[in-house]
Amino acid sequence: MKKIRSKELFAIVVFVTLSLFISTLAFAVSDCNRVCEGSFVIDVNDTVGDLAALSGCTSVTGSLTINYSPLTSLEGLECLTHVGGLLDIYKNASLKSLAALDSITSVGGDLRIRRNYELCTSLADALKDQVLDAGGIGGSINISDNKSGC
Repeated sequence: MKKIRSKELFAIVVFVTLSLFISTLAFAVSDCNRVCEGSFVIDVNDTVGDLAALSGCTSVTGSLTINYSPLTSLEGLECLTHVGGLLDIYKNASLKSLAALDSITSVGGDLRIRRNYELCTSLADALKDQVLDAGGIGGSINISDNKSGC
């Protein structure tokens, strides 16, 4: 029988752990079948818990506010297609991507994407155009003070 060295064992453990983690994420993302009742806030307090509460949600019946979070992306919100009230993405100092919101087709209230200094204005405009083309925005649009020149 061949002996396994500690480095080889460590590599195997890391590989198996990552494989399980990736398969769990894939299952969670593909399990888009929940309507989340009420309004939600994703902020600096319990950011991971806030995202977990919205995992698998296709619709939020109230508003969704994402402000002062440490996030660089909105990974975990890929299932979301509809926000019933306001969608407010405000003052997220490290936010660089809105790709996780590519499934959103309608916002029942205002769409506000403001003061996200690492987020390219073009990405915010793309989300606005995507929602307008697909289903619409029930309120006003305010996209301002995001990173320009991207």
